[in-house]
Amino acid sequence: MRDVRTCEVLHEARADFHNALVEGSVVKDPHFVAQLRQEPTYQMAEFFYLLRAFRLDGEEKIRRYVELHNRHLEALQEDRAKMRRLGLSPTRVRKGRFSPASVPKLIENYRTGDAAIDQSDLSRFLIEVMSPETSRKTAVTLTEAGYLERRRSPYQSVLVRSTGALERIFARGLRHVRTALAEDASPVAGSAGAGPGRGRCGTGAKAAVEGAGAAVESAGAAVEGAGAAVEGAGAAVEGAGVAVESAGVAVEGAGMERQGDPA
Repeated sequence: MRDVRTCEVLHEARADFHNALVEGSVVKDPHFVAQLRQEPTYQMAEFFYLLRAFRLDGEEKIRRYVELHNRHLEALQEDRAKMRRLGLSPTRVRKGRFSPASVPKLIENYRTGDAAIDQSDLSRFLIEVMSPETSRKTAVTLTEAGYLERRRSPYQSVLVRSTGALERIFARGLRHVRTALAEDASPVAGSAGAGPGRGRCGTGAKAAVEGAGAAVESAGAAVEGAGAAVEGAGAAVEGAGVAVESAGVAVEGAGMERQGDPA
């Protein structure tokens, strides 16, 4: 039952994330709210959370991050079987790579724009989990909701930055998962017995799923627009590049120590 409890906690955290996103939105229109509950909003929040968690605030760190991102995509291009599993084409993967000429622009925007990222660069970082157009639409939605800011640069490109609220909401969900599972694993929690929504799948898990507003079809929902082929129920989305190799870029050898979770 421990795996079932883990599933339940993850659903609770995802439901809480989307509920908090809707509650904090400056736009309350039902159609707009439905957009906030889409998977790409969660993936973009994860990306900005990891940028802050790993403190990508210096030129060398950003260069190293881009280098790891490009290296990851180059390896992916060589693995055609993996690209097929993820539903990615060679053309799309190529679009996610940074050219040497684009790196100085990325660094300058990030340094002078208070951690702002060009919309096209943002789409490159997220290329494995969403198309450039989905990335743009998601950024527009989160801007209208009040979580991102978009502005024109002097060179007429669109710069995107987070207000910080998005990362805080995402971090609360992570803390919920961590603390809930730690409590369940403690001897006291184990001997006290499971109450409603604790250690039992039943109504607690059902309520969490319904609260998420997510249509969890077939135990491992195919993430629409993410471009990721989720293989098998609950498959770990290989190359959900945001959390692992791409957005947090595994920060191996990057000289970037995690400085603590964003508040």
